[in-house]
Amino acid sequence: MNIDLKKLDRTQLRNMLVNARNKDRLDVAQDVLRELQTRGLAERRDYDFLEWNQDRVKSVLQPFVEISSRVSDNSRTTYTEAGGLKIGLPADHPDRMWIDSYTAIKNRKLNAVFVCYVRHAGDHASFELQLNGGVVKRYTPADLGEALSAWRDLSVIAGAP
Repeated sequence: MNIDLKKLDRTQLRNMLVNARNKDRLDVAQDVLRELQTRGLAERRDYDFLEWNQDRVKSVLQPFVEISSRVSDNSRTTYTEAGGLKIGLPADHPDRMWIDSYTAIKNRKLNAVFVCYVRHAGDHASFELQLNGGVVKRYTPADLGEALSAWRDLSVIAGAP
């Protein structure tokens, strides 16, 4: 791209984002989104056209959250959009994730987390099943049925009905 995005004002960036969306230019849209993010101007709706955005992740994790909610003595949050690889790390940190959302189950029997990561806007989602702080298995979006079954089995171990 030959346009210096740093020289564009907010309105020009937003117009460029709309044009990139209309022309299915994900590469240009991602560059514009990064510039909007850098300036603190990006809004949630700016990401609607991306395959993996916070709203899509929330929707995909919902069945996992419902299972987590059935564990009566669960001491962990059943859903958050602000995991530790999103919150607490500077924006330029190499481990920082654009999306770090998870559901978790913790009681005397089990300490498990099912997490979704998206490193940068426009990237594909990846999923992890973690037990006692370690990664047990990684999943792709195509494997979510298998992941949900494993999460359901873990919830039974934790005492869910």
